Amino acid sequence: MLLGAGMLAVVLIALHAWRDLDYWNYSEGVYALTSRLLLDGNDLYGDVVVAQPPVMFLAGGALLAVDDSITWLRLGMGAVQALTAALAAVAVWRLPGKAMAAALAAPLAMLTPWAAHEHGLLTPELVGAPLLVGGALLAARPGRAPAAALLLSLAVFTKLPFVVPALLVALCAVDRRRCLVWLAGATVAQLALWSAIFGPSMWDDVVLAQQGTGLRTVRQLAEFGRQGTCNLLGLLLSAAAAVILMAGSARDRALLHTCTALAAGLLITLLSMAKNGTGINVVVPVEAALVILAVPGVVWVLEAGRERRTLAAFAIAGTVLLAAQTASLFIEPADPRPFTRPDASGGFGPTLETDQVKAEVARAGRFDPVAAFSGPPYLAFVAGRPCPAGSLTASSPRSPRAWATCERAWPPTYRSAPRSVPRSASTSAPGAPPPAIQRRACSRSSERPTVSAAVTSPAST
Repeated sequence: MLLGAGMLAVVLIALHAWRDLDYWNYSEGVYALTSRLLLDGNDLYGDVVVAQPPVMFLAGGALLAVDDSITWLRLGMGAVQALTAALAAVAVWRLPGKAMAAALAAPLAMLTPWAAHEHGLLTPELVGAPLLVGGALLAARPGRAPAAALLLSLAVFTKLPFVVPALLVALCAVDRRRCLVWLAGATVAQLALWSAIFGPSMWDDVVLAQQGTGLRTVRQLAEFGRQGTCNLLGLLLSAAAAVILMAGSARDRALLHTCTALAAGLLITLLSMAKNGTGINVVVPVEAALVILAVPGVVWVLEAGRERRTLAAFAIAGTVLLAAQTASLFIEPADPRPFTRPDASGGFGPTLETDQVKAEVARAGRFDPVAAFSGPPYLAFVAGRPCPAGSLTASSPRSPRAWATCERAWPPTYRSAPRSVPRSASTSAPGAPPPAIQRRACSRSSERPTVSAAVTSPAST
């Protein structure tokens, strides 16, 4: 295990250095800015429009409380990924009982295609992954049902679709009834707790707004599906071999059941890509769950020898494909192939590289530091600038709590003028007209609120 810990530390440092200040994911900036606003005392779900449950923002706020910088935030999130990898290695150790397999599983869990692509980014997928893997580990141990249920419940309030794998893991737990009871109790307790802290407007943001984003077209969904299949194929081949071979020979059959349930549940959550606003990075926790099965699968097919030639070929092919996809991301990040599926016209590389980010941040620094910054939220966060926000006007007398929130393409915005102006609050430059956010709520006769958002700010850069 010391070998695995050493390799994990080396991979963590190498990935952090490789990532540097590159701008990869729009959502990272939104979530980072929201965590900063929470840390500054703003009213989450009250003043600030938020699309996810609170656990991720509390984690982000805790990291920013130590050091309010993108470098520290990414290092902290990289450590969270390392925790997921370490838990995956523990699971691999308990399944086939091979020390070398467990040692290799730790760095592998951080070097799968999308884990490397999303390394160090503050997203619900990265925050929720160790909670789900930890819950699956504990659910397979007698007497650990309460602890497993608490972790699984926390994962649900990191991202609501995680309720599917959480429920499946609880159903496959050693103490199924107790785990289900504790999971239900912990979920109800959190519902009451977060509602008491943030009020009913939290559910307007997290539930109603998500329902109002609309669905992707069949063609768009097919493209997402092909890309996800391309990236998961290598792990799926090896994991399938594991499930076939380990059914009667796994050292810890209870853990095999909970880990298989976790992988199945996370695969089901991929259906959430049908909704606008859900990106393909939902693959990240799926990869972590499949690594737990794939590594033992490779071990078992190699030990089976000639008796399992076909399975061995699939497992080896899957391993080679996985390695090629991750390597292509490091070799040519602008358009990595075969990380990107062969028929795709564009890649999944960074929007801006480190030098470009530094240039944009320097440009933003030439303007008034309290003026609203109209660029991407990530650049606003790095530059310490606020995003546009301002007064709220509506064409309907309906309560704001009945409205769907802003379109998710927009950064966090205020429903009303903040009571105070912290260093990261959105405001206009002195003497300039305030930025305006115009929302149009639906009429009373419509079935679902619809919202349009338009941001204008003469003080914005």
